[in-house]
Amino acid sequence: MQPFRLLSNFSSRWSRSGPAGKVILVALLVVLGLYIWQTISPLPDDPTAPPTLAAGDSTATPTRASATAVSNPMADSLQVHFIDVGQGDAILIVAPDGKTMLIDGGESNTGVVEYLRSVGVQQLDLMVATHPHADHIGGLVDVLEEIPVAEVVTNGQMHTSRTYERLLDGIAAAGAVYTEVKRGDRVQLGGLTFDVLHPTSGEDDDLNNSSVVLRLVYNQVAFLFTGDAEAQVEADILAAGQPVNATILKLGHHGSHTSSTAEFLAHVQPEVAVYSAEIGNSYGHPHAETLAALAKIGTQVYGTDVNGTVIVTSDGSTYTVDIARQGQPKAPSTETSQATAELQPA
Repeated sequence: MQPFRLLSNFSSRWSRSGPAGKVILVALLVVLGLYIWQTISPLPDDPTAPPTLAAGDSTATPTRASATAVSNPMADSLQVHFIDVGQGDAILIVAPDGKTMLIDGGESNTGVVEYLRSVGVQQLDLMVATHPHADHIGGLVDVLEEIPVAEVVTNGQMHTSRTYERLLDGIAAAGAVYTEVKRGDRVQLGGLTFDVLHPTSGEDDDLNNSSVVLRLVYNQVAFLFTGDAEAQVEADILAAGQPVNATILKLGHHGSHTSSTAEFLAHVQPEVAVYSAEIGNSYGHPHAETLAALAKIGTQVYGTDVNGTVIVTSDGSTYTVDIARQGQPKAPSTETSQATAELQPA
């Protein structure tokens, strides 16, 4: 180090030069000391110096990743959260690169915003409203008011409800890109591609049958998200030759017998099926016919009514299913089913 060689030379020379030389030597030592101290420890007003924080200093600001990315505890894994929002649908998808997508949001004030925050979602890259019923879009209005959303995807189906009007207002206020999709379109989430299997048009007298149906293939594991699509839509998708086989199936219409026909399930061949419903709901979901059809093909069934939030994690080759609580999905009693048979949600 050059300063030490200079010190050696000056020390040898000035130590033999009497008192004056020694004074000069001391001065040189002081200057050298200041030089070394400033080199090793930047002065407090040095803008390049990193701040020094005491251990446990609560004023420290942690380093955070991009707001569009959610920390994924399993690298290169896909997570699909079937969120327990009572009698409604809400599905959070966290891509391997941390991009986030929300399919439906349940009714308003049923906890979707709180759930998103609890798992670290600070911004949504995509929001999908499968159809305009309140038990699917009410919570989306809450999310738009609380969390930045980059793009909103819908089927283009108009509705006259106040909830639907609030959804449109929320999209505009959020400054989100608005996109309408039809069969044959693709929705991109980072490196993930969702194929749109339905609808074929933006208008249907039955809002359930206007639902956006999405299929995602992540290497060897496929997911099918059906909204509230019923038997008519399932038959139409099969007739059109659309690929529907899936490892994980989100059951249509909360596990109702109006969806998930035996023919449709025979083509999907799901290993796991998940339905969203409220425990003790007045509609009798899930229906016995649906559970029997799934049992016949050996599908493992989970429901948010008995299992709480269901999380499927996949590396593209295998998958795991985590549930909030243990419970066996079952149909309500015959008396309850008969009493509520006419109360199917619009």
